[in-house]
Amino acid sequence: MTTLDLLTTFWKNWIMLPSFILGIIGFFFFVYSVSNENIKRKKSKITGISLLIFFAFNWFIGFSLAWSLETLAKNELINFLNQPNIEIEINGEKLVPEYLTRVISELKKIENLTAHHSHPTDEIELKISSEEDSMTLVVRQDSEKKYEFWVFSNKYNHTKENIIGKLNTLVFIKYFGG
Repeated sequence: MTTLDLLTTFWKNWIMLPSFILGIIGFFFFVYSVSNENIKRKKSKITGISLLIFFAFNWFIGFSLAWSLETLAKNELINFLNQPNIEIEINGEKLVPEYLTRVISELKKIENLTAHHSHPTDEIELKISSEEDSMTLVVRQDSEKKYEFWVFSNKYNHTKENIIGKLNTLVFIKYFGG
């Protein structure tokens, strides 16, 4: 997954913006060629269509890479939570067994919820550890729905800034003043 993360980060940082700019240029070439149909404009039309196809292809690849990494990170989290002897600390405070079981159960319900033009606000840090490994999640509360939480993984560059999923739960509300 590290290779996928590197590829996704590279694509996002170095390919997406230039292809967007080329797509805009291609759009203008295409509009120019269509606005005045004659033989000399045929090259402009071909150039415009080629740049638009290049743009669409790059954005399709970029979003496919991002979606793949986010899905793999979500599955990795769920598999990690299925290990025996899991311990979780929230903001450095170790959870008691009853609450730990509830938090694990809720984290396994992570999903892709419908976007509703909100953004994440305050955050808590969850350090999840087993006998062999550990992982850190950042859980941020939604700006509109106080029972909706955005989950980020610190394991990969891409998932530090992009959610791996969301949760509708009450389990974290006490950490956000609710």
